[in-house]
Amino acid sequence: MSDFEFKRSVDLESQLASEKFDITSYVKEVACSYDSIPELKQHRRRITTVADQTAQKLKHNVYKNYELFIDTSKEISSLESEMYQLSHYLHEHESLTQSLMTLSLLDDKTGVQTTGEGAKHEKLSISTLLEKVEGGSIVTEVPGRYLIRSGDLKELDQETFEPVNLVRAFLLNDSLMIGVKLHQRRGAVQYKFQSLYELDNMAIVDVKDSDTIRFAFKILMFPDSHMYQAEHEESKQGWLQLLESTKQKHKKYVDGRMEAVRQANRQQFDLSMSSITRQSLKSPDSEGSQEDLISKSADWLKDVPGSLDVFIAQREFEKAVSLIERTKGLLKDSSDSFANRDVRVKLNHRITKLVGILIKELETSPSGSLRGGPRAARRAVSLLLRLGRSDKACSLFLENYRQIIQRDLKDVKTEGTVTLYVANYAHTFFTGLHNAALEFERAFGNNDGTYSSFIVWCNSQIRDFHKRASPEIFKPECSLSTVAECMSAIIKACDSLQEIGLDLSFALMSLFYPQLSQTLADSRDHIQDQCATSGTAESWNPLDLSEDKVQLVAIQLQMESIGITDFKNLIHEGSLVDLSQTTIDFCKLILSFTNDFFKLYTPKAFEVFIECFCDIFRNMMELFTDALSRDENVPMTESIQKDAMFVTETVLPAMSDRITKETGVEIHDLVNLHSNLHNMWEKSSRGTTPTTEAPEESPRPAQPYVSEGEDSEEGDMTDMDDDDIV
Repeated sequence: MSDFEFKRSVDLESQLASEKFDITSYVKEVACSYDSIPELKQHRRRITTVADQTAQKLKHNVYKNYELFIDTSKEISSLESEMYQLSHYLHEHESLTQSLMTLSLLDDKTGVQTTGEGAKHEKLSISTLLEKVEGGSIVTEVPGRYLIRSGDLKELDQETFEPVNLVRAFLLNDSLMIGVKLHQRRGAVQYKFQSLYELDNMAIVDVKDSDTIRFAFKILMFPDSHMYQAEHEESKQGWLQLLESTKQKHKKYVDGRMEAVRQANRQQFDLSMSSITRQSLKSPDSEGSQEDLISKSADWLKDVPGSLDVFIAQREFEKAVSLIERTKGLLKDSSDSFANRDVRVKLNHRITKLVGILIKELETSPSGSLRGGPRAARRAVSLLLRLGRSDKACSLFLENYRQIIQRDLKDVKTEGTVTLYVANYAHTFFTGLHNAALEFERAFGNNDGTYSSFIVWCNSQIRDFHKRASPEIFKPECSLSTVAECMSAIIKACDSLQEIGLDLSFALMSLFYPQLSQTLADSRDHIQDQCATSGTAESWNPLDLSEDKVQLVAIQLQMESIGITDFKNLIHEGSLVDLSQTTIDFCKLILSFTNDFFKLYTPKAFEVFIECFCDIFRNMMELFTDALSRDENVPMTESIQKDAMFVTETVLPAMSDRITKETGVEIHDLVNLHSNLHNMWEKSSRGTTPTTEAPEESPRPAQPYVSEGEDSEEGDMTDMDDDDIV
């Protein structure tokens, strides 16, 4: 865009952004200003440019203000929660601690004193509830509960006031249970458990009738709220009055039991301390401190559920977990009384709620990233470990990183060569494993029992990587050189994990072993076919490179890389190589075959490589033997034998030394191969027809060579008698 066009775009943007902009006048002005279609198209392009620039600015502003948006959302949520609390205050006319009290701390064995037919009726009511509601057994976790009233209600959407579910409400002496109607369900079970609201934490709000809604009321359970609709006004008022009266009765009942608990604790404290400090307890100061201790202990336990609800709502999870640990420690040292069982049930309910929130913290977002980043994930994992949920924390953590790795792998572009794509793919994958291992160490460093899960997870990720990468690497058109470059990049990326003490190379190469073996075999067959084709048309004359000095230098360098330093002795008259073209091509092929293998070297595939390596040399000897048997090659017998001896006595030992240097051991199969080929051509020089038949022995894998001295020593030892051994 030129400077003039840019200036016109800026002026156009200012004009369109003006508060006095009139679209009708603007269209008339444009129609009068331009006479030709190209000018109108040019103006249209400027408008499009301004629109694109405006869109980019909007995106930038959204990204810039995203953090402010998140903070504002949290503030709105916090204000909404405070509104619910305020509604609770106005309705209850009492303090927050009393309104949030959910624990029953009485030490007697029954929740309500009933006798005769009344107790029998209550038990029948509870059994009827269990028969009708699927999952309703949760009400039996607290002893002493009984059913007061049940009835059908409609759950309404709080914005549209449209019916959401048909529910049945079960009012108990200390809570309200809601069950959802199961449609198309036959039998006694007609409802499914949805929620259980404790009366201590619940507020009831009357909703005034209007044109859009009638006979409705709200249930506020910090920080949630639900709206229900009764069938008629009488039913609605009955629910409101009964809910309110039940709450008041339950409050008086809890207060009475609290006083009984204090009396029981005071008596137990006196008995336990009488044998130790009988005299000190008689003083007025000690009696006052004793009563204060008992009162504070009971009040503290009474406030635990409310405090946990506040901590969870304000996302102060560390404080919530610390309070849970403190409460568990107190309950562990206490007797297994009714009050303690009640406390444990209420505490477990809060723990389940907190665990659910922490699990959501570890879930990945739709984009595949961790919610809040690795630091937030470590925080959630730490809290889950403190709550005794190490298995769940570990599985969610690893699943998150699996999705992160998969997301990163999808971003790897398939542009360029196969080697470049596989290298980028492997780098991305193993970098993801590296990051996962570091984060796992930070999060689970003090939990040794989870490391086995991480190793199993790594193996599963390696299998997925192999499944995705193999089709790209082992294509029919890919040569051994291409496969070697790809595998070299994969091995290099995998070895980077060893910096943090994680070695997955064995598991990785075990998966690739079948494809590598097949690729080596295919490359062997390809080399043999090339040599056979070249040998069929070969005249076995010395190679004249007088017109291609560059190729002569390249051949010398290749021979030096094999380890043949005296190759210049085979060059005569400056450019005449005393070897045939077929022999030179064979040296190049066997060198390339060996170099490619050591780029992807694995001990398991090394056995296959040695077998293919020996097959290639045997096949070449068969080619020389076939050439000697032809009548037209009789004049070239000496040249053919010279080429064969060069391959046998120079190339093979040089390549064997190269392999020994790479592996650090002398290969027994290569020593035997050289010995057999050497004996064959000695017979040939004496006029005996050479043969390349392999000795009849069972096949065995490549193994280090054992010298004759060691063999003879072992034979001497086995021939000695027991009396000869000192």
